[in-house]
Amino acid sequence: MHLDVLAAVGDEMFIGHFGVALAAKKVAPRTSLGVLVLAAQFADLLWPILLLAGIEHVEIVPGITRVSPFDFTDYPISHSLLMLLVWSVVVGGIYYALRRYRRGALVIAAAVISHWILDFIVHSPDLPLRPGGELRLGLGTLEFLASVHRGRSFVFRRRALDLSELNSCPRQCWSLRFLVSDGLNFLRLDKHAICRPSA
Repeated sequence: MHLDVLAAVGDEMFIGHFGVALAAKKVAPRTSLGVLVLAAQFADLLWPILLLAGIEHVEIVPGITRVSPFDFTDYPISHSLLMLLVWSVVVGGIYYALRRYRRGALVIAAAVISHWILDFIVHSPDLPLRPGGELRLGLGTLEFLASVHRGRSFVFRRRALDLSELNSCPRQCWSLRFLVSDGLNFLRLDKHAICRPSA
């Protein structure tokens, strides 16, 4: 399949996680957008660390799916439903201990869990329910999207997300880069990109 199709479908998957963070900002406006993105992408940020440590495993099998040659053989700590429930409590609890903002902590916990839900919708059946469990789940809709894109480019336009509606931004400049799992794409968020000066 042409590379622009793979990039398009892959972008849709990651934009889904980022979209959760952007929507969560409306619910918990006092919570940093960067923290919300970290929560929504927590599983994908944890996975390469565990992969490099030899705790989780992936195999490269060309043609295993239309979208990616990766066969996620073993990632129960970063991507199982049970462990993401645990991580949601840990991440939300750490945030609450630091900020004492209950709504923000609950939203962060929900964002961590949302990663498994969105992955369940798009992944082939490779998502475990718990470490050591044999059952793997996934609806595989990403495969369907790849089959119908037919070379169409999907561009993440800033106009699609009116970031000017985010009413609260920190005074200090901040920037945050997230390395997503393909090792090539970066999402850069900074104050100048997401905050417009008030009139």
